[in-house]
Amino acid sequence: MKLVARRSHSLFALLLLPFFLHSQTANDQVPAYPGGFLLGVNPGYVPGISDEELADFAAGNRERGIAGCGVQSLRPGLTEDFFEQWGYDSRLQTFQYFQNAGLRDHTVITGFPLAAHRDPNFYCPSHQSELFAGLYLPIWDGGANGTPVNDANHAALYYWKMVTRYKPYVRFWEIWNEPGFDYTGLHGYLEPGTPGNWWDADPAPCDYKLRAPIQHYVRLLRVAYEVIKSIDSQAFVLCGGVGYPSFLDAILRNTDNPDGGKITPEFPLRGGAYFDAVGYHSYPHFDSSTREYNPATGQFDYFRHSDGAAEGISVVKDRFEPVLKKWGYGSGGQFPEKRWLITEVNVPRREYPQFQMGGEELQRNFTIKAAVQCMKDSITAMHVYALEELQTAERATFEFDQMGLYQKLQPNDGIWQTRNEAAIALKTASEILAGKTFDPAQTAALNLPTGVGGGAFWDKNAGRHTLVLWAKTAVDRSESAAATLVLPGSGSQNWMRRNWDFAQTRAVETIAGGATVPLTATPVFFTEQIFKADKWTGCAPLTVQFQISGGFLLTETPRWQFEGGSPASSTAGSASVTFAQPGDHRVTLQTFALAGGQLLRTETWAIHVGAPPTANFAGEPAGGLVHFQNLSLPNADKFHWDFGDGTASDLPNPAHVFHDDGQFTVTLTATNECGSRSFSKTYAIDAPTTTNIGQTAEEAIAPYNRPFRP
Repeated sequence: MKLVARRSHSLFALLLLPFFLHSQTANDQVPAYPGGFLLGVNPGYVPGISDEELADFAAGNRERGIAGCGVQSLRPGLTEDFFEQWGYDSRLQTFQYFQNAGLRDHTVITGFPLAAHRDPNFYCPSHQSELFAGLYLPIWDGGANGTPVNDANHAALYYWKMVTRYKPYVRFWEIWNEPGFDYTGLHGYLEPGTPGNWWDADPAPCDYKLRAPIQHYVRLLRVAYEVIKSIDSQAFVLCGGVGYPSFLDAILRNTDNPDGGKITPEFPLRGGAYFDAVGYHSYPHFDSSTREYNPATGQFDYFRHSDGAAEGISVVKDRFEPVLKKWGYGSGGQFPEKRWLITEVNVPRREYPQFQMGGEELQRNFTIKAAVQCMKDSITAMHVYALEELQTAERATFEFDQMGLYQKLQPNDGIWQTRNEAAIALKTASEILAGKTFDPAQTAALNLPTGVGGGAFWDKNAGRHTLVLWAKTAVDRSESAAATLVLPGSGSQNWMRRNWDFAQTRAVETIAGGATVPLTATPVFFTEQIFKADKWTGCAPLTVQFQISGGFLLTETPRWQFEGGSPASSTAGSASVTFAQPGDHRVTLQTFALAGGQLLRTETWAIHVGAPPTANFAGEPAGGLVHFQNLSLPNADKFHWDFGDGTASDLPNPAHVFHDDGQFTVTLTATNECGSRSFSKTYAIDAPTTTNIGQTAEEAIAPYNRPFRP
């Protein structure tokens, strides 16, 4: 039986082998990406919090009462050393959870072999190579080992096992993270002609992250490309975090030939043939994109504000594009254009002396402006670094400590974690710009004044534009700016205005076309609408008055659908509708031509109907100590605990010490903008008799009893 199965498997592999060895590379075709612009995050690892919970904090989970950040995609790692220890199926359930949470098309960091599979050579006398052993063995063996790849080529086998399993969830396979990281800090940035630069000579293995000749990285790209494309031709092989244009040039000028990267029949193509997309990191506070040398003064001019930081995304991209064009990639070049991703981006939430750039307002404004800039620059995905801050504010000592969408996550706090303003801004941008594309023609037609930034974005499904606008900052280290703009259209055209915190407040204002609107440095969203409502959010039961704009009634017949509303539909120009149940209810208006009856336009918006939270909690006594777990849902933002012993707390998940024996009724009251509800539970307490219970127990519960910041 074993022999028959092996022959069958080998025959299958031999039949497919011509496809595997097909000569098509990224020099021939780069796949189209139909998924639109992706807002992502680096989720990281948080002790005490599962990856599934991190996904909820990123994307949101309505059932658990987690608002989230509107993240659409993740950038986790799937490394060989992990899989060899824990098994290749060990992450499948987690990635399925990601998919169920609405997260898709992930960018995954790959590489990093198990120690036993690592190249044993020391190309740098003091450091072993970081890459795989067996890289230069044949990639394919016709199924001799039960797989179509050569199992002795550890990299080939790793990519085969991984991609066959995780293909449904991953779109961008990143071949190592920051492969060109210059450990010396002395070579990568040097210009051609300067001693030690990477333009005129390949990076020395001792100087950079891989500790191996650059040709070996090109070989890894080739192995990964051939294997990944054999399994998923629409996947993208990503050369990510390249760091320096000189390192990208080294990849593009070399083949995988270990003999100096020469072109031979065995090594016919340079590195650019083996990746579809370029990924880079954007940290405007230290990547020199927010400063410019002024020859008149002999000093640098600085632009350490949100506009300078957002424009820095283009500044960094513009450093790499000439290198690609030099080797034939780009518009009008010999080879197809590469796709672009930003795999890490952020500015610090607090200013640190070394860089003198940071702050909550700066970070919040930059988050939206960076997304807008990426969409303008045709960047496929933007992954914020990171989901959580590395340290609490009290312990933070450098800028990467405070770059998260959340403040440092606390396992004891359950779902009650603290989002930074940048998280709310990201969710607002995600909700409003989802499914839209930058419209350069309409942006030009806006004729924006010099002091106004932003652009127009087209929603082809709804047939309308959204404008993202702000007053441009111009003063170094300042977010103070003011401007005005006249909205397009006339009084018959309405614009829905939503501010940066719409994802939290759900506040909407209807403004007529032709109105003059004030702008600050914080972006504002204006979306065309053909109907308006007197309110967009409220508490159940909620009655809303809808009205189609008068100009459209002259030529069009309306047809309304009110999901969860009473009435459920209408053909009048206006309607008063009551929504009895909480939730988000879609309201759709279609208009038809008076003559002919053809459908002219469709517009859908959501009415958010709230309700008081349902109070609930759990927790069992251990002697006189109870750790309470708050289970109140949904959207509670204030809490009050009455412990029944004359003490109380306003924390979300307190721990409490009962010093006496007896029956104590604990009551939790949870409150939001729609009211309050309470839940009570009686505990039989058998308190320890030790005299130091207070001191000992209070020390034990200290991590639980922190101020709540919604």
